[in-house]
Amino acid sequence: MRKYLVQAGHFGLLWLSLLVNLYFLIFQPRSAISLRRLGLSAGIALGLVVLLWLLRERGMTATGWRAISTKGWWMGMILAVVLFIIAPAPTLHSLIAPVEVRLNFEPLDSQEATFQLVWLNNGLADLSFNDLELPPTAQITPGGVSLTAGQGQPAEVRWHGRIWQELLVTVQSRTPLRLSAQVGSQSREILLEGGANEKGIHLPYLSFGLYAAGYVLVMALGSLSLAWLAQISLNGVAWFIRRYPDTLGRLICHLPLASLVGVGLFYLLTLRSGHPWGDDFAQYIAHARNLAQGQPYTAIGIMHNPAVVLGPSAYPPLLPLLLVPLYAVFDLNLTIFKLVGVACGLGSLALFNEWLKDRFPPPLRALAILLAGLHPWFWDYKDQILSDMPFVLLGMLSLLWWERWRDSKAGVKGWMVGLAIAAAITARSVGFLLLAAVLVDAILHRRWQTRDFWFVIGIPLLVAMMLNLVLPSTGDYLDQTRGWNWSILQENINSMISFFQGMWRNDMLRIGEVSLISMIGIALLILGLVFRLPYLGAVEWFVLGNLAMIAVWPYNQGFRFYLPISFFVFYYVLYGWQQGSIFFSKFNPIPSGMVQKGISFLALAIFTVGVLQGYLSDYRRIPLKEFDNGIGLPASQQMFEYVREETRPPDVIAFFKPRALALFTGRNAFAPYWNPQQPQRLLEDLKTFRADYLVVWKPDYADLAGFARNQFPLLFENDDFEIYSSSSLRP
Repeated sequence: MRKYLVQAGHFGLLWLSLLVNLYFLIFQPRSAISLRRLGLSAGIALGLVVLLWLLRERGMTATGWRAISTKGWWMGMILAVVLFIIAPAPTLHSLIAPVEVRLNFEPLDSQEATFQLVWLNNGLADLSFNDLELPPTAQITPGGVSLTAGQGQPAEVRWHGRIWQELLVTVQSRTPLRLSAQVGSQSREILLEGGANEKGIHLPYLSFGLYAAGYVLVMALGSLSLAWLAQISLNGVAWFIRRYPDTLGRLICHLPLASLVGVGLFYLLTLRSGHPWGDDFAQYIAHARNLAQGQPYTAIGIMHNPAVVLGPSAYPPLLPLLLVPLYAVFDLNLTIFKLVGVACGLGSLALFNEWLKDRFPPPLRALAILLAGLHPWFWDYKDQILSDMPFVLLGMLSLLWWERWRDSKAGVKGWMVGLAIAAAITARSVGFLLLAAVLVDAILHRRWQTRDFWFVIGIPLLVAMMLNLVLPSTGDYLDQTRGWNWSILQENINSMISFFQGMWRNDMLRIGEVSLISMIGIALLILGLVFRLPYLGAVEWFVLGNLAMIAVWPYNQGFRFYLPISFFVFYYVLYGWQQGSIFFSKFNPIPSGMVQKGISFLALAIFTVGVLQGYLSDYRRIPLKEFDNGIGLPASQQMFEYVREETRPPDVIAFFKPRALALFTGRNAFAPYWNPQQPQRLLEDLKTFRADYLVVWKPDYADLAGFARNQFPLLFENDDFEIYSSSSLRP
């Protein structure tokens, strides 16, 4: 009898664990307890328990609580954490009893005050004003609820419902107010200063500790059944290995290739139409057109205004050379041109995998490829017609070949390394950082004394000198350094800190304003850099060189400047995890080491799932088939068509993106100077360059549009653009 009672208890615990997983992960509604769904979850859990019991009784599976290995328990725990982060669950607020909320507003120093209740949020969602109990004089407007209160006659707002962690109330009042708030049994009195700005009021209700304790309790209970299922899977894998001993190993070795194929398919399926407005791409295409048609390289149809920084008159020629055959065959086809970026992005990931072979096992390499290749910021550049992706490819190739030559591995010669670095310099001028990194590494490893090393250094320098002779203004960015001051350094360092915090952003696991995923990522990154200190090489010097350039460069380029080192950031994170796990395993209270391994894999699982969930959140917010702004939008195409059809080839157009306008319309263009405090400068530029038309992009230059309406005749207008005739200013 006792035996059956023990078995019933064991399977009862299994049933309860399955019930928790089914209800919280699959069936639970967002904001309330559903008895019907709870009953459905209980029924399905009971059916699964009966099935497992029958399989056990018939000898088809020997898994029971005592048969679960330490690895099975850890797998169950890790699966629980992963699943509850993905869901996200549990939404424990549904277990919290609704509370009564009373908000009484009363003016401090006037007889009557009119103010606006702008926003209420219960920690889960914004509250509808229609769900509030409002005074008879209250009016619901698009901007909130308009309320009136007087001395001794407060405006009372009531609401009944569930609150998770805190109730956020936003108020706008020019008159100082006293708020008497009662949330359940908790009362608070808050003084609000008057003014035009909105005031946010936080009314705490549940502590983070309570939330965390409930979360951990539910995950622990859910992990019990997942451990059972994990052990069944482990038994199946063990049988498969006994039956087919070599197959699993081969499959694991192909994981990096599977990651590459998956990333490649995602890139091709999300190839976006159009192009963002930053018109560097237009200059690269214009250079390629000129090479294909035998025209002067720098004849791109724009007039340079020294008061406006656009970039050099000639960009490094590698990307235009790659585009020349495509332009010759397909003409001005942006979709075809974007395939160059996709191919270079995938090629750089393949080289990254090759570089990692001596550092990580296949599963960790596959993870590095997924984390780096699927990052929304990296993905965003894969279909932009810029030199960044070719430079990432050539930078990765240069560093890979350099390390193999430095370590005297067969198959790589010094001239090959030199050619790769030279090609990187012809892609982007920042390629000189590769040359500097290699030179420092050669000195530290005493490899500069060999004859072959002079090919490594000499070929890039020779190519750079030839490039400067043929195209003297190639890569000349000195104009952008005008007006440099020390405040730029401080701003860039602050931006760098924000970049690394946002690189792994995740909205789920947060403590106040702090993201747990970002904290794990930054901690592992620092740990990886610390473990690499004794082994500094060209990669580390290249990363440090890029970070130094980002810190001092006066124009913040966002992720673009981090693109060449983004792969290595993920390498350092995973290297920090790998070496940290090895270091942690030395403190071995349990001989098997499963505790240390379990904790390290749990940390990696939380970080990986949190990062991928953050990626998914980003992809849900952005269009995957077209750019949400840029030249491909109907308004932009209408503007281009008007310029082509209604202006003459000799006409001069003033527009803040002159290279794109010149490319798509064939007209001469320049970028005028505009400062709302100095409108006369605009008129001087229009007169100096003999401008016939002024094109205004209203989303970014609404103040210019207002000024132009009072100065020039309006010829064309749509949602985004206005075109004015400025020929009256011509001398």
